Amino acid sequence: MHHAAYWLIIVGEMLTGILCVFGAGRLIAASNRPQELFSKAKRTATLGLTVGIVVWFFGFMTVAAEWFLMWQSQQWNGVQAAFRFIVCIALVLIYLNQHDPE
Repeated sequence: MHHAAYWLIIVGEMLTGILCVFGAGRLIAASNRPQELFSKAKRTATLGLTVGIVVWFFGFMTVAAEWFLMWQSQQWNGVQAAFRFIVCIALVLIYLNQHDPE
């Protein structure tokens, strides 16, 4: 069971990276196009960032830190690193989804 959870985290992190890179490419390609097309191009990046929030918040802050008491470990405490990831991803997600002027 723990191997399946480990692979689920790896797949979630890979999916986050792939969606964010693909989303960034779509945003770059749509940067000189009408605002409507640029807004549609945000969807992939938004999905990638949302998956990242789910992986790092649910996977690390909730499951690992609370259920498995990761915060008590001197060697395997990833709570602070997970929090930094969550904050960075959330700030980019908020910025990305701001309304763009015409």
